[in-house]
Amino acid sequence: MHIMINTLFNSKNFKKILIFSFILKLLIIFYFGENEIPHEWQTITQNLINNSSLTYYIIDSQNIPTVYMPPLYNFYSYLFLKLQIQKSLAIELILLSQVFISTLTVFIFLKSLKFFFSKKLSYFLALVYLFYPLNFYSSSQISSITLQSFFFISFIYYFFIFSKKKNFIFFAIFSGLSILIRGEFYLLFFLSLLFLFYENTKNIKKILFSFLICILLISPYIYRNLIHFDQIIITKSFGYNLWRGNNIYADVNGNTFNDKKYKNMLEEKQLIINELKKEKKLKYFEIYYDDYFKKKAFNNIKNEPSKYIYLYVKKLLYFLFFNPESTYQNYFNPLVFIPEIIISTLSFFGLVRNLSSKDRNYKLFFIIMFYLMIIPIFFVLPRYKLFILPILIIYLGYFLKSNQRIPYDYIVFATGAKPKMLPEMVLQNKIQLALRDFSDIKKITKLLKSKKNITIIGAGYIGLELASSLRKNDFEVTIIEASDRILKRVASKELSEFFSRLHSENGVKIICNENLEKVIQKDNFFQIITTKRKFDTDLVLVGIGVKPEIDLAKKTSIDCENGILVDEKYETSTKNIFAIGDCALNKTEYGVLIESIHHAQFSASRVSSYILGLQKPKYEEPWFWSDQFNIKLQSVGLYEQKSTTIYRAGKREGSHSWWSFIGDHLKCVEAVNDVQAFSIAKMIFEKKVSVSQKEIKNKELNLKELIK
Repeated sequence: MHIMINTLFNSKNFKKILIFSFILKLLIIFYFGENEIPHEWQTITQNLINNSSLTYYIIDSQNIPTVYMPPLYNFYSYLFLKLQIQKSLAIELILLSQVFISTLTVFIFLKSLKFFFSKKLSYFLALVYLFYPLNFYSSSQISSITLQSFFFISFIYYFFIFSKKKNFIFFAIFSGLSILIRGEFYLLFFLSLLFLFYENTKNIKKILFSFLICILLISPYIYRNLIHFDQIIITKSFGYNLWRGNNIYADVNGNTFNDKKYKNMLEEKQLIINELKKEKKLKYFEIYYDDYFKKKAFNNIKNEPSKYIYLYVKKLLYFLFFNPESTYQNYFNPLVFIPEIIISTLSFFGLVRNLSSKDRNYKLFFIIMFYLMIIPIFFVLPRYKLFILPILIIYLGYFLKSNQRIPYDYIVFATGAKPKMLPEMVLQNKIQLALRDFSDIKKITKLLKSKKNITIIGAGYIGLELASSLRKNDFEVTIIEASDRILKRVASKELSEFFSRLHSENGVKIICNENLEKVIQKDNFFQIITTKRKFDTDLVLVGIGVKPEIDLAKKTSIDCENGILVDEKYETSTKNIFAIGDCALNKTEYGVLIESIHHAQFSASRVSSYILGLQKPKYEEPWFWSDQFNIKLQSVGLYEQKSTTIYRAGKREGSHSWWSFIGDHLKCVEAVNDVQAFSIAKMIFEKKVSVSQKEIKNKELNLKELIK
């Protein structure tokens, strides 16, 4: 299984299969698609078209306002049926839109899966969801299930990432839309908020805002119901559906409509209508009708609890695995029920595996338990399985995951960083050369033997050091930089100008403030196209920086941004799991990613001291060096763009230093061939000596006096 997943399921194949499924769904619509809207939706939607109101029952030629079901799918159908086109064409457009939405749903589900599993396993599971027989077929039928699935999976996605940035807003929006299309969802939403609060009380503000946004979204419908019925109502089908699943004739499917029983229901219905006529409260028909059957259902359960407990267990098993009493057409096709049994069985083992592990997913368990407790209370139809299908497939993923478990006391992420590469739209070939490790050096050295003219993309330290080395070996070098100066992100303007002159004097051509548009590979050379020029070169080397290697961390519950978030101990958001080096983002002390040997050594020292119970190393200001031509740069601190920079000449010829301040707070010192200035600057930071701009401007000042 693992070999098949790793071989077949990747991004490229996934897109091809998705396109194939889209076409196949269109063919299913053509041959098996419904040509009429089911009675319930048709009646309400047609009344919506005729009189611009939500009505279902017509009693004595009077349209009765309805709260039989949430209104969103009716409005969805209304948008198409309201068009000045044939009804058959409108229905075809509804089905076509459902196919599109069902395809989009797969993409969102895929994004959710990537929280838990590898990319390849995620692609496999997304396709299991896509080709699940009932799910695949449902988009060809006039039913709210396609929209329900889209909103529900969107809810799941944003529920998992609720606390990240502003994702709670989307959580609230999709919760509101789900409530407007599926009755029980309002209960799931409120319980979810309680769960999120229990999980982390710091979420209280986001929880309150989510509640308000959701209420605001559904408020027009609530207000409408308040006007009509003098009470807040989302839907009024609880009692009737409860009775359908819990009466003397009830079976698993809620099929209570034999001739005798149906006649009795009509008689009871008419009695309610007559009573409401006398009271002139006919508009309350659905409320009274639902309450009437709710009382009957509760009385049944109260009188024969053992019978209904047995029925509940039976419905639960049929809901999870297979419903042999189903009256659904073609449901007994082996292509339908065999995958259902297999997925549910393996998902059960995946659930057990996840619950027994240290990284058990409580959010996932909460959602599936909600549905497993709620749905069998009423009755079970095959399509109801689609409500929990996404959760079952995630648990299937837990079953398919590698069974290897390694116990740990502490985990340290030291995954480093990898070079940023040019996007495919820029580089028109598959070969990209960047300098990161020894294998890159070997590859580049081999190619350089037959080249003369080299172009480097990026004027950071890597690009400049590479240019320096190439010029020493008599290569013609051109550097392209998108910013208006070299080293803009990490160095002062004065230091940038210094190195620009140095490289220009040594024959390096520097092109700044030009964006790279395309790199086109010809037979034996490359064509460079920028926003301002076009030229040829023998070889292109990429030096546009690195990005932290955080893919593994992102598959866990560890908080990540543009690095793995750590505190002053270099501990992540998960206890006893740490991150060091280029992959670690220490916002507490540094605020930005630090890419240097010093930071790698310092962070490793911090973590090892903590694990071993030793005194933690003191905070060290980051320091860095770079060798270019005959120049040695040494810097300490972090430069900020808004700094004021002061120049000092060193004691020796050709030695310089630049001291950057914000106010009278020293932020960074950059020293060129000036070891003394660098050493004193390091001691100033270590001893937290207060140094003013006025002191540094004083050319008569001996820097050693600052640290006495």
